[in-house]
Amino acid sequence: MAGPRLLPWTTEDGRPCYLSTDGKGYISTLADGIQAVQLGMGQECWSTPGAS
Repeated sequence: MAGPRLLPWTTEDGRPCYLSTDGKGYISTLADGIQAVQLGMGQECWSTPGAS
C-alpha cells in the first residue's frame, strides 16, 4: 500500500476525502468508477473543438 488515496469527492464540509485501503473494497471500487467517468469527461472536453 502506498498511503492514503485521495477520493474524487469531498467531505460534507468541503475538505478532501482520503481512504486507506488495500484497493479491493466497495469504496475503492466506487472511486475507481467515478474517476473513470471524470477522466472520460475531461478527455471529451479536451478533444472537442472550441472547448476551453
